[in-house]
Amino acid sequence: MNKQNDLPRWDLSNIYPSLDSPEFKKANQKLIKMADELDAYLAAHNTDPSKPIKESDPAKLANTIEASVAPPTDASVGYPN
Repeated sequence: MNKQNDLPRWDLSNIYPSLDSPEFKKANQKLIKMADELDAYLAAHNTDPSKPIKESDPAKLANTIEASVAPPTDASVGYPN
């Protein structure tokens, strides 16, 4: 058996009609946009993900973490309700 066949596969059929569907393409574009926005946010706050956090103000640190891990609130990303 090929190692590639042993890898787990995600079944997205309960969320998207297909990987070629407009819904999936829209969600994928949204994900790319969110990643770009996160990169811009981290750059604007002089935060390098590969370096230790140096923020000493707890409120600013909390805001940075929250912005980095907050789930999307935009219903257009295609998440099930």
